[in-house]
Amino acid sequence: MRELDERILSSWPLMLTMALSFGAAFALVFGLIALIMEGLFIVDEQALMAGIAAFSGFLFVALHARSRLPGQGRDRNG
Repeated sequence: MRELDERILSSWPLMLTMALSFGAAFALVFGLIALIMEGLFIVDEQALMAGIAAFSGFLFVALHARSRLPGQGRDRNG
């Protein structure tokens, strides 16, 4: 499992793609909640803000995990 983590976290395009997918999933869920509550599927400002927050949260956690990998971040020079 550690090898898969190293492969995923060492690839910027893969990390950004996963973060975008995660953010899009959150925006979709908020749109579906609006569909249930109001009867209209609307991706409004609240849904977009939830997607942006999920995207940035995913990137923050992924970058933190990346910095903890051997050979990455602070460990590279030491």
